[in-house]
Amino acid sequence: MGKIKILVSGLLSYDSGKTTVAKYLAKILREKGFDIGVSKPVAGHSLWLQPYTYEYSMSYKKLVGEDVVELKKYSGSNDSIEMINPLNMATLPLDPLKFLTIDLYYNNMSMINTYKLAVISRLTRCVSKDYVETTHFIIEDRYRLLSDSLRRSIDKLSTNLEPKPEPVSSEEFYKKILEASIDTDRCLEILEDKHEFLIIESFNDVASPNIYSLKSDLVLIIAPGRVFIYSGERFREVFKMILYIDSLEKIDYTNISTWPLSKDLVRYIREIDSIEIPHILDRDLFIDSIYRLSDKILSLLSYKQYSK
Repeated sequence: MGKIKILVSGLLSYDSGKTTVAKYLAKILREKGFDIGVSKPVAGHSLWLQPYTYEYSMSYKKLVGEDVVELKKYSGSNDSIEMINPLNMATLPLDPLKFLTIDLYYNNMSMINTYKLAVISRLTRCVSKDYVETTHFIIEDRYRLLSDSLRRSIDKLSTNLEPKPEPVSSEEFYKKILEASIDTDRCLEILEDKHEFLIIESFNDVASPNIYSLKSDLVLIIAPGRVFIYSGERFREVFKMILYIDSLEKIDYTNISTWPLSKDLVRYIREIDSIEIPHILDRDLFIDSIYRLSDKILSLLSYKQYSK
């Protein structure tokens, strides 16, 4: 069958169920005897809403979210957290008293892009299959807008991280994110080379977290209660059409103001199939649906039954 990549993205901006489907799919494929690698090239999370993120980061001494830890655990991967997730951003709510008006506070807290709300971040560069270089950053102008208690929490976390975070401005941080996007591609190349099967989880409802993930064999778009399966080839073609390019190699991260969302692509593509996914609280039915999903994926990949 050769090296296989599966891209998993969400139809909604949050709570689509990407991580739940991806981690159980990885677990079941591993049980079937496949060597499974997992990746979440870009991850963003709220230290306020996801307190386990803080605990995991303290434990690993690297900024890391719960979803990445879960992907690693369920897949049985021996890859480092940093290689699985090279770009990580964490947000915290800002202190309303640090703003002149409530409107200014609301506008700042309502920004959609995680990188504009990030207070602390980790960027990892995959140098080789056995060596990575990691840097942590504190986004100073955001840090100063935190309440005293939240600043103390960040200070405690920063003391525990290795390496210790470097202070940067929001503008400097944005430039570093663009540079890091190239590094996420390199990490994926290394992971693909190491594993028989690579499951890549995208960021929120972004069509793909980076360029290299677009070279996947199949794409799973997750909505609450259902998984849609698409041809990776068709997904790439529509992605290029939306960006008005004829080759993925022509994509320049620094010149793209808006990265396409899943909904932007699937309106132009007919799915190969879809599978109903019950709520995980109905565990037996949920697990059965993931087994059916894995069987369908293996069937499609074995016989190359890609629908246009």
